[in-house]
Amino acid sequence: MQYSSSGTVVLVQPKRPVANDMNPSLLPSQGLNTTAYVLVQSLSAPTMPAQLGLTPFQESFTVKGTGTEVSMIGQPFVFVTARSPDPQRCIQIVSQILTRAEKELAERQKDLRVTNREAVRLSNVVTATPPKFAPGIREAAAAVALVLGIILTISVACIWDRAARRRLAIAEENEKETTRNGTPSETVSLTMKAPPQLSAPAPAEENHSTPAQLP
Repeated sequence: MQYSSSGTVVLVQPKRPVANDMNPSLLPSQGLNTTAYVLVQSLSAPTMPAQLGLTPFQESFTVKGTGTEVSMIGQPFVFVTARSPDPQRCIQIVSQILTRAEKELAERQKDLRVTNREAVRLSNVVTATPPKFAPGIREAAAAVALVLGIILTISVACIWDRAARRRLAIAEENEKETTRNGTPSETVSLTMKAPPQLSAPAPAEENHSTPAQLP
């Protein structure tokens, strides 16, 4: 089970730029977008999770940015989203990343020798939000497996039903064909008559009368 929290900051440029002390990060005109892009790439470095002490394969985060062309206030935003099995840990990770973003931005401008008056700053728009349940890879895989199982079951049932209907249709067609053509064993009935019995001749009757005596 995974939980997520998110936070949003915006890059704010100096209010009164001085021509003789211009911030190199703001050159050319798209320099503020470039600064946001470089900051996002720095925070998304492969070594950053280990530097922040994230637990491998359990905790993670993503950093995304938007340019001034999609921002209603004309300044780029940076979005941070953290995931962890521990709800409170998500909030801590978001806070760590936002703090690290401020540090990375300050160090970059320090290397460019930007004065504090001309430095670009990060302004919090949304601090770490309350953690909420976020389906992880395992939950998503289980959901996909369940959907695929349902689809497979329905497909097998349809195939089986189609095959059963086909077998039934073939059987009915064969039965009709048999009825139409007929077979000798079914249409012709042979009546075997027994031969006539011959009665034996009646035995001759014996004459038991006494013969007449001659005179």
